[in-house]
Amino acid sequence: MSTFRSAAFALNSPLMEGVYIGKSRGGPWASISALLVVASALAAVTVGPVWMYAVSGAGALLALVGYVIAMRMQSLEKPTGFPSIVGGAHLALLLIAAILQSMFLSPLPSNQRKMPMLQTGYVDPSGRFEFKGPAGWDYHLAPSAMESGVRLQPADQTRYMGVSEVTLFVRKLETTPRSSEEFLKRAADSFSARKNEKKLFDLRTEKGASLGGAPVMWSELTVKRLWVPLYQVSVFGVKNGRYLCSVSATGLKSHSALSKLLCLGLFERIKITDKPGS
Repeated sequence: MSTFRSAAFALNSPLMEGVYIGKSRGGPWASISALLVVASALAAVTVGPVWMYAVSGAGALLALVGYVIAMRMQSLEKPTGFPSIVGGAHLALLLIAAILQSMFLSPLPSNQRKMPMLQTGYVDPSGRFEFKGPAGWDYHLAPSAMESGVRLQPADQTRYMGVSEVTLFVRKLETTPRSSEEFLKRAADSFSARKNEKKLFDLRTEKGASLGGAPVMWSELTVKRLWVPLYQVSVFGVKNGRYLCSVSATGLKSHSALSKLLCLGLFERIKITDKPGS
């Protein structure tokens, strides 16, 4: 009889109650939800916020089911915190997904989609060209063995309009092309063949015209690495008969609404200053 009483006392003791509570942490539902926390964090790096929404949405639902089960298996005065912690982690990951989508996949707000004023003068140190570029941007020399160039970047975030960097190059050709249009087409075909060897890139080229009606060639390059779509648009044409000029703008694909307009505006403002016979 004493042995039976001792066993009954043990079953009703706080120690055994703690064991019972420990086993009622939401069951497999909360455990699966915890694994989905790791999966959602990996998705943030590899596949992006869209998959994070799916994984953490499912994880939050499983955590809720686990929490309800845990509450029914124990008293309201001592609820387990495991499903709550897991569910909170998924809510935080959903917030991170929304921030990532806003930063990298959503178009810029209307107050930032504005063309910068092209009024800052720049003179090439070699004396080959000059132009007027965006006000408030930083200008850095971009030396090249066969070209004269400059790299432009917004001075701060307030001047960001979807373009992270612009490069402008002017190259003097050995001879004057018989046809600027045919010359640009061959250059674009050569450029396309070279870039298409890399499967990480998607490249498209097309003919166009400058504001003055001169033939130009456009190229659009999209980088497919991971989930952040990077984008570069370039325009190149011939000025003064034998100067190949190119302007390229680089940034996020979702922010590229004004990229082509900026490239064309800068291209139009390039003025060749090389002296005849130099």
